[in-house]
Amino acid sequence: MLWIKRCSVILLIAALVVAGGCAPAKESAVPEGEPVEKTAEEQGSGNLSFDQPYELLWGTMAAGSPWQVLGTAFLEDIKKNLPNVTGSILPTNATANLLGVQTGEFNIGFSLSDRTAEAWDGQGVFEKEGKLQDIRCLFCIYPHSSQSLVWADSPIKTYEDLVGKRITTGPRGSSTEQLSRLFFELMGYDPDKNFHIEYVSYSDAIELMKDGHLDAWVMMTAPIPSPYYIELSSVKPIRLLDMPENIVQEMSKLKGVDPYILPGGVYENVDYPTNAIRTRMHAVVHKDFPEQLAYDIVKIIAENFDRYEELVSAMKMTTVEEMAADVGIPYHPGALKYYEEQGWAEQ
Repeated sequence: MLWIKRCSVILLIAALVVAGGCAPAKESAVPEGEPVEKTAEEQGSGNLSFDQPYELLWGTMAAGSPWQVLGTAFLEDIKKNLPNVTGSILPTNATANLLGVQTGEFNIGFSLSDRTAEAWDGQGVFEKEGKLQDIRCLFCIYPHSSQSLVWADSPIKTYEDLVGKRITTGPRGSSTEQLSRLFFELMGYDPDKNFHIEYVSYSDAIELMKDGHLDAWVMMTAPIPSPYYIELSSVKPIRLLDMPENIVQEMSKLKGVDPYILPGGVYENVDYPTNAIRTRMHAVVHKDFPEQLAYDIVKIIAENFDRYEELVSAMKMTTVEEMAADVGIPYHPGALKYYEEQGWAEQ
C-alpha cells in the first residue's frame, strides 16, 4: 500500500509539471564514486555532517522564469561556499514543489504563500493528499502581486469588460490560474462560460498578445515587475486593470494573501498606482532537512543579497530583513537560528 501511495504522489507531481508546460531536468552530476540518483529521503535527514556529499534537488519553475534564474544563482553561491554540496534545478511549479518536498522527491522548492497555505491545510488541489505539514519555510523573498494587462489602446477598461473576450490566466494548474478562477467567481462570473480562456505557457502568452490573438493577460501572482510584461511594454504601450476594492478585501481573507497597491512607474507609461493583492514567494524544505545546512544556506543568500537584485528586478521590491517574513507556516529551526542572530525573526 505504501508503494502504491508513493507512486500516486509521483504521478501527481509529474502531471502538475506537465500542466505548467515543462518537465524536470537535472543540470549537475554527483561526484565520482557517489550514487547518480538519490532522492531526498535516501540522502538521510537530521544533522547531516558536511564532511559527506549532499545533493540539493531544487524545484523552481519554467526555464527563463525569475524563479529559475534565482534558483540557479542561489545554487551557484551555495556550491561555491559549501564544496561538499552539489545540486540540480528542477523546472516545475509551486504545487509540484510543495508535494515534492513533503514526499522527499525534492529537498527544497519555491512556492507562494497562498499555495503553501492551501497545502498546509490540505485544501484546494491538495485535498486528496491531505495536510502537507512536514514542510518548513527556509526564507522569504520578493512579493508577487495581481497584474492584468491590456494594450493601452484597448477598449477594455475594467475587469467587467473582459466578459466574452480572449484572455489567458496562465498555465492550467498554476497558482495564478487557480487564484484567477476564484477571483472571477467572486466577481460573479463563471470562468468557463463568461470568458474565452487560453491556458498557455508564459512564452506562448507573449506571442499570442503580440499577434492579437489575446485581448488580455490576467495574472494574480506575478513578480514586480513581470519580465513578460516588460517585454510586451517594449512592443507598444500597455495598461493595467484596477482590481475592485471589494474584491481586494474578499481575496485578502485567504491565508497568504494581502491587499496591495502596485506603485506607478513599474512599467513604462504606467505612471499610476493600481489596486491589487499580494502573495509572497518563499522557499520550503522538509522538517528533517539538515539544520546546519539550512543555517548555512540562508546565511549565504543573505550575504549575497545585493547580487540577486541585478539578476531579477523583482528583488528590488524587498529587503534582506524580509527573508524572515511570516508566510503562515513554521520556519525551519536552522534558518530561524540565523534570523534570531540577526534580529530579523519577528519581521
